[in-house]
Amino acid sequence: MVTKVGTIRTLSGLFPLIINYILIVIAILTGLHMNSAPPDEIETVYSFCESIGLPTTFEDIGLLNPSMEMLRIAAIKACAPEECIHHEMMKITPEMVLDAMIVVNAMGVQRKLKR
Repeated sequence: MVTKVGTIRTLSGLFPLIINYILIVIAILTGLHMNSAPPDEIETVYSFCESIGLPTTFEDIGLLNPSMEMLRIAAIKACAPEECIHHEMMKITPEMVLDAMIVVNAMGVQRKLKR
């Protein structure tokens, strides 16, 4: 269903889907770091994301100054028994996720500063 809001057209129910895909990009980058992907592979994914405007930092997804506790809660939720993270080849812990999320953000911030 298409609705008109002011002069903006939106698709009903599309917003949560878009948010989900945006978070998946951060999850993909986190997974690359957790699995020690080769640097050239990580570079390729960051470059692709940047070229089409996908998020590579916490700020890009609306988290301006997330606390460690907030990030820890997200890492714990990512490791909930029903989550697909358990399809990885190795056992993933919330600590691994938290560490990788911090690296993803730091790398994204560094790359933005170089542009």
